Amino acid sequence: MSKAIAKKDAKQEIKVYVKSESMGVADEVTSADVQLPSIMLMQANAEIVKDRTNDIKSGDFVNSINNEVWGSIDEPLQVCVVDMFKTELITQGKKWISTRPWTPEMENMEYKFMIDGVETKRQKCFNYICFRPLDIRAITVPGMETQYVASPFAIKFKGGSGKNAKKFNQMLRDYALFKQPSFAFTFDLVATEDSNEHGTFFVYNMVNPKQAVEETQKAGAALLKMSKAARERNELQVVDSEEVTIEKTIPNMAPQTAAPMPTEAPSDLY
Repeated sequence: MSKAIAKKDAKQEIKVYVKSESMGVADEVTSADVQLPSIMLMQANAEIVKDRTNDIKSGDFVNSINNEVWGSIDEPLQVCVVDMFKTELITQGKKWISTRPWTPEMENMEYKFMIDGVETKRQKCFNYICFRPLDIRAITVPGMETQYVASPFAIKFKGGSGKNAKKFNQMLRDYALFKQPSFAFTFDLVATEDSNEHGTFFVYNMVNPKQAVEETQKAGAALLKMSKAARERNELQVVDSEEVTIEKTIPNMAPQTAAPMPTEAPSDLY
């Protein structure tokens, strides 16, 4: 390849020489102060691909925060999957309209519908919370068992990737029957070509499951607890930016009853 895939030292050990209930600056950081990275699968018409000042190509996996390339068609991105939540993404062309939690009654709603004469699309999005096994850090504190941690990011299967998400979900349910959690495995995130009446594009798929080593499984179990706690507090945030021109940070949790569908885009986008 002409570009280097961003990688970090695997299983770096961090030594902490004091026991403390406080985590320093992190004590003052709230959900409004952070943004969960997501992986963007680059399409040929993406603005970042058209930008000739970078080396990003269609089919690349790009970190939404720093635009690092974490994988490509030629180099799958190895991930461990710990959690998942579903959202409804509403768009008009490339314009973001709304994102809200997916509820059962949405399953039978129309994919395409009209708002004030404008064609509007509803997509079911599977948001997988993942980490890279090569990013795992070992935390050693005197008098405590070594802990293994990794930084999370989201991979969002929607649109043409949705059918692959359902197959992947079935695989994980089969594993669960044998008491094997999702974080007991690593998977390769790959980009494959798909097409419809509008042309050819790339979609996500999870393939090549392998048993995760002990450190990865422990990091996965710890991250799952953090993810579920954040979702219960309505603090886990995602950004829907891959196929829309306006970025908007939204919470993935909301009251269980769905809110009314907006008739126009909110005015407080940024």
